[in-house]
Amino acid sequence: MGKDIKEFVSIQDYELYFKNETSLFKKRFEPKPIIPDRRIIWIEGGISKNPNDNTNYGNITLAISINEPLNEPGFRLIKKYNILYLSEKV
Repeated sequence: MGKDIKEFVSIQDYELYFKNETSLFKKRFEPKPIIPDRRIIWIEGGISKNPNDNTNYGNITLAISINEPLNEPGFRLIKKYNILYLSEKV
């Protein structure tokens, strides 16, 4: 089972894939100007998945979680190792 594992992916990326989304976090900073003006200054940033990610999320069959079992539909707990929980897609 373990010898066939090629990579690890985050649960956030896994969930984004099935929601057809790419952004994990976005924030916009737009201070209110003291002097009324026709222009404003803003800064925006965030964290998103790499657009070149070619991971086959549909074929993921195993999941590891820490401190508690994975709470993801379609997965069931198969073994607990101290603080790690191993789940399998059903």
